[in-house]
Amino acid sequence: MDTKLSRPGIEEEIQVHRGPVPLDSAQATDTGIQGAVLRVRTLPQESKQKNMSALLDDAMEEPNVESDLNSALLALEGDDRIKFLKREITKLKNQLSRSRAEAGIIMTEIRDLLADKQYLVDVPKTPSISKKKQSVIPVLCIGDIHLGYHYPDGPHAYSYEIAEQRLTNCLKKFAQIIHDKRTSAAINECKLYLMGDIVEGEAMRPGHGHEIEGSVFEQSVLVAPRLLSGLIIALLGIFRRLHIVGIPGNHGRNGPPRGDAHPQTNWDRVTYEVTRHVTNNSLLQKSAKRLKDISWDLPTDRAKVHGADDWYAVDTCWDWTNCIIHGEDLRGKGWGGIPFYGVERMVRRYADIVDHPIDYMYMGHIHVHATIPSNFREIFVNGAVESSTTYARKQLVSATYPSQRAVFYTQTNGAVCSEKIYLDSVHLPHGVRIQKAMEARHA
Repeated sequence: MDTKLSRPGIEEEIQVHRGPVPLDSAQATDTGIQGAVLRVRTLPQESKQKNMSALLDDAMEEPNVESDLNSALLALEGDDRIKFLKREITKLKNQLSRSRAEAGIIMTEIRDLLADKQYLVDVPKTPSISKKKQSVIPVLCIGDIHLGYHYPDGPHAYSYEIAEQRLTNCLKKFAQIIHDKRTSAAINECKLYLMGDIVEGEAMRPGHGHEIEGSVFEQSVLVAPRLLSGLIIALLGIFRRLHIVGIPGNHGRNGPPRGDAHPQTNWDRVTYEVTRHVTNNSLLQKSAKRLKDISWDLPTDRAKVHGADDWYAVDTCWDWTNCIIHGEDLRGKGWGGIPFYGVERMVRRYADIVDHPIDYMYMGHIHVHATIPSNFREIFVNGAVESSTTYARKQLVSATYPSQRAVFYTQTNGAVCSEKIYLDSVHLPHGVRIQKAMEARHA
């Protein structure tokens, strides 16, 4: 039986026979699809490509399909594209073999090179969890509050209310720091250093009486003791033991310097004594057993032992000795509001005159947060709660953000960490601060 296939574009008919087909003398007789394949070889290249699939479909109905398909694929071997792809595959296989061989050679060389070498870094063992935490003692510095100074509004506004809010913020941030550090340390006691200039005073300079919110009596007897006693009782809720050291400042003195007042007449001293009485009375009414958890080292206490030398204090954290002063007696010029050389020279001189080996010195007065090294000693300069005053901005051309300080001690290494505590949201990037000022100007 003969079957006739016709496809568009084929110039001659292809006869598919079951039996022998007469071919050219150079070719042998074939059957079925083989005969069709031999005929396809005589067609143009485009005809081969367009009709091969159709030929294969029709030939699938014939016997010996597998051998016929192999023969059909052999017919495409003459296509140049197939030859190109085969060459590329062979080339890529050769490249892969060479790469693997080279990589094996390199790894072998590296192993041989490092066989007798030691690593540069020793890998430590996984540390075990210590059930006994290291003890830490924090020192919280509170000073230069200048309660009573008043500036009505603007970025440098200050009043009793603003001072109280900043002290509240300081306590909250300090409590958060303690909470975080207790994950790795045992913190049971705290030192509170009251650094002086708690009150603003009055008659410190010409026109000073026009810059205050209330009399010095109101500042030191009514306002300051209420705020400080509240702070102290709140700290007793965080720590089991609290030790308080008080230092008088220059703003508590009775009038301008070089006056005829008694050297111990100072309104900061009054503030500390009233604060102690208010705190003790509050504890007696609420929790008398906590009275034993508080200890005081105030100027009046030191005056009983050292006479007039109550303007500085010496305190210890384990064997580490702290000398606490206000710092109004600094001499020498400075830079950026900090008399570096005067401070560095002062700690060395204090080490000579006090009967204690000083390791650290604490001071305030200059309203700038700083840490100054002095050979094997360090000086911690506390910031201020007060806003930058008109006097500081005009006479000293100096201003800074309100801040206080907390220092943390370990028995082995002494002061190991210091935290600067910002007291309000005034601390902003300079770009944001300038943008806010421009918006306020055009509002």
